[in-house]
Amino acid sequence: MLTYFLSFYCLLISFVYSGNSVQLSKFKKNSLEKFDIEKVSSYISKSIKKLEETQLNSKEIQLTLNSLPKKSPEYGLHEKLELLLAKFEKTFNNFKSNLSASANITQNYYEKYSSVRISPRINYCCNLKANILEDNDIYTIPISFANTCDLYTVDLSKAIPNPGRNLTSVFRQNSLHFPNGTIRWQYFIGANGVQNEYPSFNPESRAICRSDEQRHIREYMSSTITSKNIVVIVIDSGSMTEKQFELGKSAVKYFIQVLGRGDLISVFNISDRVDFVNTRNSSDLYGLSENYRNYLLDSINKLQLTNRHSNHTLGLETAFNVIKNAMDSKDLPLSEYNLKIIYLSSGTVNGNKEETVRVVKEKNSQLNFTVVINTYVLAHENKVITFEHKFMKEIAGQTGHSKIIKNANEVKHTFDELKAIDFREEYVLHWPKYDKYSKGVIIALSKNVNVDTSSLGVVGMDIDFAALFEDFFSFQSDLTYAFLMNLKGETIIHPKLGKPSELQRPTVVVKIDELEESSQFPKTLKAILRSEMGSKSFEEVERTNSKDKIYKVKYVWKKLSIRIERSPLILVLKSRTNTKYEPKIFDSSQFDSNQISRIRYYRLDSTTSVPKCYNFKQLATNVTSTLFLAPKAFVKSYKHLKYEEADEKIASLLLFLNQKPKMNLQSKSLHKEIRGFAKALSTIGEIFSKSLKRGWNKRVVRKMIAASNGVMFTFPGTLIDKSFDPTQSQWFRGAIKQDGGLSFTSPYLDVGGAGYIITLSRALSSSIYRKDVVSAMDLTADHLYNILLKGYSTCHKSDYRCFLVNSEGYIVAHRNLVMGGDKILGENIHINHKETHIARHLLYKLHILQKRICNDYIHQTVQYSYAFNESLNKTFYGSNGCMEYKITPVKDTNLFLIVSKTDKSCQAQAFCYCNQRKQERKCITCFQENMSVGDECKCPCECPLKMDYRTNQVIKSFRNYPSCEAPYSIQKSIDAKKFGKLRPCIRVNCGDFKKEIDCMGIMDCVWCNRQKDGKSLTNPYCTRQQVCFAGILGGDTPYHNNVDTDYTTIKPIETTPIGPIAGGIMGLLLAFALIVYCVRHQSNRHEMQYISTCSDPQQSLRMSHIEQDLDDLEDSGNHYSAHTNTMLIIDEGGTAANISPYKMNPNYKRPNNQSQNSDHGYSTMTPLSHDDAASFTNASTRNDVISRRSRRPPPKFSGSKAGCIPPPPRRKDSADKAKADEYTRLSANSLVTQATVHNSGCVA
Repeated sequence: MLTYFLSFYCLLISFVYSGNSVQLSKFKKNSLEKFDIEKVSSYISKSIKKLEETQLNSKEIQLTLNSLPKKSPEYGLHEKLELLLAKFEKTFNNFKSNLSASANITQNYYEKYSSVRISPRINYCCNLKANILEDNDIYTIPISFANTCDLYTVDLSKAIPNPGRNLTSVFRQNSLHFPNGTIRWQYFIGANGVQNEYPSFNPESRAICRSDEQRHIREYMSSTITSKNIVVIVIDSGSMTEKQFELGKSAVKYFIQVLGRGDLISVFNISDRVDFVNTRNSSDLYGLSENYRNYLLDSINKLQLTNRHSNHTLGLETAFNVIKNAMDSKDLPLSEYNLKIIYLSSGTVNGNKEETVRVVKEKNSQLNFTVVINTYVLAHENKVITFEHKFMKEIAGQTGHSKIIKNANEVKHTFDELKAIDFREEYVLHWPKYDKYSKGVIIALSKNVNVDTSSLGVVGMDIDFAALFEDFFSFQSDLTYAFLMNLKGETIIHPKLGKPSELQRPTVVVKIDELEESSQFPKTLKAILRSEMGSKSFEEVERTNSKDKIYKVKYVWKKLSIRIERSPLILVLKSRTNTKYEPKIFDSSQFDSNQISRIRYYRLDSTTSVPKCYNFKQLATNVTSTLFLAPKAFVKSYKHLKYEEADEKIASLLLFLNQKPKMNLQSKSLHKEIRGFAKALSTIGEIFSKSLKRGWNKRVVRKMIAASNGVMFTFPGTLIDKSFDPTQSQWFRGAIKQDGGLSFTSPYLDVGGAGYIITLSRALSSSIYRKDVVSAMDLTADHLYNILLKGYSTCHKSDYRCFLVNSEGYIVAHRNLVMGGDKILGENIHINHKETHIARHLLYKLHILQKRICNDYIHQTVQYSYAFNESLNKTFYGSNGCMEYKITPVKDTNLFLIVSKTDKSCQAQAFCYCNQRKQERKCITCFQENMSVGDECKCPCECPLKMDYRTNQVIKSFRNYPSCEAPYSIQKSIDAKKFGKLRPCIRVNCGDFKKEIDCMGIMDCVWCNRQKDGKSLTNPYCTRQQVCFAGILGGDTPYHNNVDTDYTTIKPIETTPIGPIAGGIMGLLLAFALIVYCVRHQSNRHEMQYISTCSDPQQSLRMSHIEQDLDDLEDSGNHYSAHTNTMLIIDEGGTAANISPYKMNPNYKRPNNQSQNSDHGYSTMTPLSHDDAASFTNASTRNDVISRRSRRPPPKFSGSKAGCIPPPPRRKDSADKAKADEYTRLSANSLVTQATVHNSGCVA
């Protein structure tokens, strides 16, 4: 209801706002209209250009690239296709040979024991002890590689063969043959009901473990059943108990899990009427896509038992009609399908059973008696069901069977009669699926194990999806990419579906024509599906507002002998180039050896040849640039990611890269063009290094240059996570899209610890008509706003707002990138968030801000975003009566400058609700079928991608939206603590900057002007961001106050003398505490003080004696809370005194050189919560808390007065022990004062 109200409210505001014409009645005439915004924009453009010339050196880099010798590439698109296929088939055959070894062991075992009935020797997975399992980085549950374990769906009272122990050795060898985690699971599923799993595992929940008994049943069924199935499942929802009904639902869910993607299914429940279990209560048959399967499982869980009698005749007649109608309407040949009706009921007869049997025979005769009817009698715990079972047998007739089931496992062999005896396809590759225990996408490869004409079962392995297909994705560049599809047009690999190694959930099945959006692709697709191999070329025009661009598009394809679920795979390569482009690569053999510098590899943690330092959180060196190679640069990208780079491998790699031009060393690990690009870009790294000699700009964090094949140099040379792909980063793709202009990202949190940064980048050319190299540098987030203020100081006035946005509408520079009360820092802040009136006016009045919608198949969402019209090449002015503004582009960039002025007397109109929480992007109008209604209120947001689960297609209203690009590659942080103490790469003394405008944008510095409560500081000053993040004194940083590791060597910054004042106050407090302690210790050193409810004024409480000696508790093995000496102070009036011996300065920062454990016991110093102090107003509450803290019953004493606790017996060493306790309980960070409790309310 709230959502509907918000939508109505948004529409109402839209109507009111649409009536506001551009007016200036509340402003002085031409108050902003005559403002020369072009002058400010020109100043910003020139400042950026100067920054680029002095720091990024784009012109010098381009001239250098142009001067280096080049040659034509060795391979064309056809040759690359063959190379990719050869690699893929080799990898696939490697997995096949390992699976074959498992099958051979299984077959030999069964041949040996075929005539001997032996015990199954069950090592039941659900009974494994925790001490034989261990944690593993790949899996989310403890596992063991030492043994297989067993699951079973069979009566173990019978002696049956079990090859599990014999398979352990070969399973282990298979795992070791590949990188860690490549083969996630291996298994054998026997036709006799025994299932062996490797590695062995045991989920914490026994119910979950029992459900895992069917975890590979689909692979088993699709490996042993060759033909497709049409199955109608009918569940009786009347005339039974709740327990019978739940048993029936469990059996139905099993059937749904077993059936394959190619099978057609219909499910309905029967009482006195028929209710179909699908989205539209339709009687149609639908394919079992993963989405539809999940939908049916969820719907079955929601079925409710009815109190109505079941009409068996109606249910069975409907089931036959569903099959016949499908065969007629879809023109399905009977010979290609197994027809089956599964009927689950209590068997209670409520009508004429002869009529029911007659209808079954009549309907089956219309289909030539090809329908198999299996009936299942749901057992009743307190009732003999002989009569019911007889009735269900008559329904099943001669072709089917009837069983009484007591649990869902007893239906396991329902499809046994469909298994193929002459199964010719040995290996079956299954459709990818998500593995809940390794949190990744896997693909199963299985093999049928036969002895003569008998099927013994199926061996299989679940393979990491990336291990099989990563090479196809690694082929992606700015000009070409590969995609993999099957003969049905379903996509397995495509750049828009994301990298296989980064998929965290199963993707939907997407038709290739939803991803390939060229106007001529439908014709090309027909050719791809029709022919074994081929190619097709055509020209397409990309229409822009400036000029039309003509590109040459080429598709090359070939069908594979490998199939997924018996559907042939097709590998397709696509290129899209400028019509004048001629491919060229760098020819390193012709380089001048004097021109090329020695390459340093990015693995600074494995070398001692260069001096190291910390660039904030990152291990770096500021004497040279370093080479980083993305996974796509390696021939075997998956192995590169899985294996650690050994020192020998790094040495061999550098020897190859640094060889002299006339040498002919070859590398099997790198693609052939990598060395040429690495040598070429190393000269650029030297240009970056030389800039340090001219003086490092204190607003530049780092510099990068990267090529589309994955070669990247950084300065300072930096240790980077090896999974990072710079070519898929926001700054690289943004520069390529900008086509030669400067591209600015919106602010984002630097993984290296520099706080919020923006990245400036420009695309350069390695050859004519191709932008494939990007130079970039990271700037502090405030640097552009600093430039803006210097160009137009009036922006500091309260009624003026000046800011910069990029081409997607995200704010790049603003007075305050902190959003309102949420205090979410400036990451992905859109103009719709902070300047809603301007955004609305740009969208609906000037039409220069445009909406964009695309389907994100990776996350299964519809993305709503904005982009500025590319034709915006002049200044626009607008007003809505409350506010006026001007907008103009910043030349040669993707930036737009906006200056606005607001009338102080004018109340801002409501725009519409925007979801401003960082992790919540859901639109508020997602409930609408047509998203174009009311979407004027949207900020950049997302909605669930609506699918028709029956057809596995996007619903019609979303189908015309283009597909989104793949997500950006995000660099992961590397813990710098393990590298020890090093100097900082760049020293900055923030105290040198006395003015805000000078401090703004300096690395690691911030103008500190606010307290945590939002109040302004009396004397603002420039200090490090760790002290005053986002300008808030003591504000928490996104790095959890651990921005740097070894910056303690920097001299203290001379700012407002808060430290000496705080130190003096702490000194006085310590002196006072010491005096009190000495007096109390002297007067009470012979007394044992304890808690009492008696009114004895001499009795008091020392915190160290609330419980027995802490050491005694620990030695006795009682693991209570670490701190038991918590004291609650209550004054004589019964109110809680505001005293806490553990209260600390909220701005206190623990030194950086502390251990990993940042807690030091403080989390246990306060009861019930994390507050520094807790208050209780009566003694009973206090005693309850003390009782809960001790976790043990209070002691009982005889002879004491009611309500009083007598003194504890004096120990011989009590004086010495008490004295020792006074010291052993204190830590380095503890400040403890002594307090006593007096209670005059107890009557002894």
